[in-house]
Amino acid sequence: MADISKNEMASSVCNSLYIVNVTNEEDWTWTDAESLFITLAIPICTIIGVAANSIFLFTILRIRRMYTVVNFYLGSLAIADIVFLVLSMFYFFLLYFNSDIKYNFPIESSSGCWGLHIAWYLGVFASLNLITVMSFDRFVAICYPFKHTAYQGKAHAAKCIIGAVVFALIFAVGASTWTGKLVHTCLFWDKSRDFNYEDRDQMYIVHKSCNPISENADVIAAIIINVIYFGCLAVNITAYFRIIAALSKRQVKECTARANYMRIKDMRNQVARVLVINGTVFFLCYFPNRVSTCFYILNRYNGISVLTRHQSEIFLLISRILVLINSTLNPFIYAFSSEFYRTAFYEALGVKMKKRECDELDVTTGHGVYLRTSAAIDILGGNANVNDEYNL
Repeated sequence: MADISKNEMASSVCNSLYIVNVTNEEDWTWTDAESLFITLAIPICTIIGVAANSIFLFTILRIRRMYTVVNFYLGSLAIADIVFLVLSMFYFFLLYFNSDIKYNFPIESSSGCWGLHIAWYLGVFASLNLITVMSFDRFVAICYPFKHTAYQGKAHAAKCIIGAVVFALIFAVGASTWTGKLVHTCLFWDKSRDFNYEDRDQMYIVHKSCNPISENADVIAAIIINVIYFGCLAVNITAYFRIIAALSKRQVKECTARANYMRIKDMRNQVARVLVINGTVFFLCYFPNRVSTCFYILNRYNGISVLTRHQSEIFLLISRILVLINSTLNPFIYAFSSEFYRTAFYEALGVKMKKRECDELDVTTGHGVYLRTSAAIDILGGNANVNDEYNL
């Protein structure tokens, strides 16, 4: 602690606080990269993500054939993404525009730290849990269809979604122990150093940060966050491989028309592709952020620095950008990887499409992308008899 007299401080505000004699102003102020991240990357991702996910929600509500269990899950995921993006922009704008000193929280008590970070982590864990619950539900529906008929439907999906959100809240509270204690620190700019303190209203500033609630709470919270992430990753990988394997083994009966067979097979592949791509992109986008947490654990617990401070800051920014991008990508994944969703988007937005010759094969809507068969409806989460003719 620096030994600074009252006269040097020109104020008694810092008398009872821990005092830091700033030796490098860049350690405490926002860098150019961080400024670009907050003022450019976050708003762009938020605007695109909120618009895209809102269009997806609008499509689900407007197009009746989109009323499926899978889309019930995906709609909940879209809401979680919107909430996460909005809260992320609010969180970083609150910090950035409050002070030119980084991570100086404009709050007065530790409850503010808890509230901010629980809300932010809730969006993260809600998305993670919803992805995992959806993958497991589709795994049971496709690999064990007879067992799945006992609890299929939107009522069961609603219970699963509520459970996912409740567990997300529990995880968020646990993760927020990393940042649950408000700590006041007095930063002092030394006159003998060539700092820009003349541009400030005063040579000192009371910095309010959200710190771990106990000595090792940050390490414990970081370990818990990574265990949850990699546990969900293992569950999703297993479910995807089992889904793909089960679909590849299913055969169409010989009496089925060739055109119908190709359509059903295409539907099967489209929806399987959506599930796998969606989950894979999610975990890939979050992976660098979890690696950053591993680096933190190593540095905090064993004093091992894998990256320099500057490299760590850049890596953290990149990982955060990827997390934001993930919340904007899902509707684009649905549109580009599945004709089923792409056609629904066009129809909801009033965009006319050319009819194809095989449109009459669609027994439900006339758009050539949906068949009421056990295979298609099992994948999409509807209700169908597993003994229907087209058993994929």
